[in-house]
Amino acid sequence: MSKNLKKIIAIALAIGTVSAVAPGKYANLLATKAYASTGDINLKVKDKDGTIRLYDSDDYDDKVDSDDVDDGDTYYTKAKDEVTFDVDGAEGGDDYVKIFKDDASDSNKGYSNGHKFALDDDQDFIIRVYDEDEDKDDVKDAKYDDDDLDYKEYEVDVEYDDDDDDDNDEDKFDSLDLLNDDGDSIQLYDEDDYNSDNEVDSDDVEEGETYYAKTSSDKVSFDVDGDVDDDYIKVFKSTSSSAKGYDIDKEFDVSSDMTFIVRIYDEEPDDDVTYDDDDDVIGEYKVKLHYTGNGTSTGTSGNTATSTPSSAGTVSSAKPNQWIQVNGQWQYNDSTGNPVKNMWVQNYYLKADGNMATGWASYNGSWYYLGYDGLKKTGWQSVGGTWYYLDTEGRMQLGWVRDISGKYYYLNSNGSMAYSTTIDGYKLGSDGAWIH
Repeated sequence: MSKNLKKIIAIALAIGTVSAVAPGKYANLLATKAYASTGDINLKVKDKDGTIRLYDSDDYDDKVDSDDVDDGDTYYTKAKDEVTFDVDGAEGGDDYVKIFKDDASDSNKGYSNGHKFALDDDQDFIIRVYDEDEDKDDVKDAKYDDDDLDYKEYEVDVEYDDDDDDDNDEDKFDSLDLLNDDGDSIQLYDEDDYNSDNEVDSDDVEEGETYYAKTSSDKVSFDVDGDVDDDYIKVFKSTSSSAKGYDIDKEFDVSSDMTFIVRIYDEEPDDDVTYDDDDDVIGEYKVKLHYTGNGTSTGTSGNTATSTPSSAGTVSSAKPNQWIQVNGQWQYNDSTGNPVKNMWVQNYYLKADGNMATGWASYNGSWYYLGYDGLKKTGWQSVGGTWYYLDTEGRMQLGWVRDISGKYYYLNSNGSMAYSTTIDGYKLGSDGAWIH
């Protein structure tokens, strides 16, 4: 029986005795003392690899969130080499938190919140959060066997994990697949050149790494395998701070290049978790997707290409009306065999040096955005985590716009979408849409 429980029983007996004599005057006083609040406690445990999970039994089946711990209960976890307890919510602050080794001497004064304990064997710990009404000096000098102070108590039994494998199965996937709309796997690469030498198998992905993929599919989804519970996974389709997290079974519409972030959390995240809420993230994978779908044919020159740059062969000599590669750069020769410059060829723009443009390009006072393959983009485009809107001709828009969904948005003077603000008296939500 824990010392805290013995104390509560003793006080309860005292309350009963006093109540028989003077129920009004003394019982309320004692009851208030015995159940004084110490706040809503959040108990996090870390080892050398980061935050580790708590469980309600030593079979490690049922996880317990750090803010769901209860006074008097025992929790279980596994740790490597060292363990640190981070207790938040003590109304008296860190000075009112004490951590004891369960096998320590009764005269042990305990350790402060955040103390790092070295591990070479299993170890049980007692965490006490003292009532803020207790004298600070009394708490400072409190020993393990002191029963005259009020506190909440939590026991954490730590199993020493001496496995030489540093991998934590709950912060990584055994495999990660990116699927097209037919459910087929899309090849992943570790470089954005999409060279076969850089292909990555789905079961060779590593936590913390960035991968590249390309597809013409209008819809994609993720399929993961491993010991991670689906409830602890969220997928983001941009790195914008306000980007919303989606469940792992979400199917995403694709109409442009996108960056996906698949995150694993130490605790089950809220349904409205956003990208900047990363406190409980213990694993992350990034996939940059290059969209190769067809764009609109709204070229502004008289040149008509019979192929695209990616489908054309490498041509070293000047040939009319075709794509050629010069020093690794795509160019298009006109009917006379000379490279087109400062002009559009269908949905591709050729710069002043004759090379095909990618990224942002300015033409006739308007800005356009070209993908990795040079294809002109339209509609909403996420570039570097910022959203822009391009009309059907590919021109970047400014000011108020209404997209095909019928919603109104505001684009700043640099074209970036405004969000979570008020423009001209109109309130914009976290997704940028006008809130009626």
